[in-house]
Amino acid sequence: MRKQVSVERPQPWSLVLVTAITFFLPAGGAVVAIRNMVRLGEIDARRALELTVATIVVFAAGYSGLLIVSQPDSSGAPTLSPIVTALLSLGTALAAFIFQRKEYVAWRQTHPGTDTGAWYAAIGWGLVYQFLTYFACIPFFLVLAIVTSAGS
Repeated sequence: MRKQVSVERPQPWSLVLVTAITFFLPAGGAVVAIRNMVRLGEIDARRALELTVATIVVFAAGYSGLLIVSQPDSSGAPTLSPIVTALLSLGTALAAFIFQRKEYVAWRQTHPGTDTGAWYAAIGWGLVYQFLTYFACIPFFLVLAIVTSAGS
């Protein structure tokens, strides 16, 4: 007879923390919000992986597209304007907040004295996923650069 093993999920991260990470690291924070939904027990690991891959691909393609149409700085490197960056950060943070608010509030009501997950782990994961998204931008950027230069 097999004994069932109960695996306890780590504590979810604070809603405010995840929203702040998403504001400063939009792509990384979006993935941290997905991981937080796993911690809240709302989605399983397989669905989280699918959403993570989709999020990284969408952000990488979006960043690449924005860089291709952006004005280069004095050194010739493409740079996003501060307004575009602020709108992207604000929109992503708002989406992350809305995405997990209901589930986090329900968790908090059933666990009133429980501490949330460690803030440094959430920030670390946000940085990892943000840099992974930047790395994923390279092929998108190269393809878009070739396509746009061939058209001119």
